[in-house]
Amino acid sequence: MIAARRFGGGNRIRLTLGPGSPLHFMLYLIDGNNLIGQAAGPQAAPAQRRLVAELCAFLRGRMDQAVLVFDGADQEGGFPPSHLRGRLRVVWSGTAPADVLLRQRMARSGAPAALTLVSEDRELIAYARARKIRRLGRAAWAELLAQEREEQRARPGPIDVDDWLSFFDRERS
Repeated sequence: MIAARRFGGGNRIRLTLGPGSPLHFMLYLIDGNNLIGQAAGPQAAPAQRRLVAELCAFLRGRMDQAVLVFDGADQEGGFPPSHLRGRLRVVWSGTAPADVLLRQRMARSGAPAALTLVSEDRELIAYARARKIRRLGRAAWAELLAQEREEQRARPGPIDVDDWLSFFDRERS
């Protein structure tokens, strides 16, 4: 039997697959412009698109979620101010700094152990540390992405159901 229940202010989900088998999922809060090392503006748009693609690939096959916050507005107009792509929510901060939105998310969380802040910003890191929120800098984040890419390569690819059905039909003959 599989049962799912939200807890900790809605940031964390507990799935029970059987007796006493809870699984926990992480919510990554990502300081986008800080992570790509560029200020907001048209010059940052290509790096922002690459980061969105990397995050989508990272979250594929995982139960984790991520909120990616960029400073300012989407320069290319391809996204609304808050856009959901699978398990990734992309948010542009508008007139407020991205740091303010990230701090608000951390403050609202009832389950800080379910959060991971990805940023090099000293003030955000201090804020997260005070709330016992896990923190990753650029190097640790790059290492995590590389590990995930390796794990994804090692996983079997999609199964062609028709091939297997025809294989078993031949075996029965």
